[in-house]
Amino acid sequence: MINYDYSARPEYVNFDYGLYDNKSNLWWHANHSEPRMEVYESTLSYYSRP
Repeated sequence: MINYDYSARPEYVNFDYGLYDNKSNLWWHANHSEPRMEVYESTLSYYSRP
C-alpha cells in the first residue's frame, strides 16, 4: 500500500476491513462507507493495487 492516498475527505466517513482466507487464497474486504457497506472477494494482487 505504498502508493495509497491517505488524504482526508471532509464530511466523508469510511471504514475499511480485510480478512485473508488461507483455503481460497483470497481476500474478503469490505468498504464501510455511509450509507451502505459493500463486500468484495479479491486476489492478493488486486487487493494490493494502488
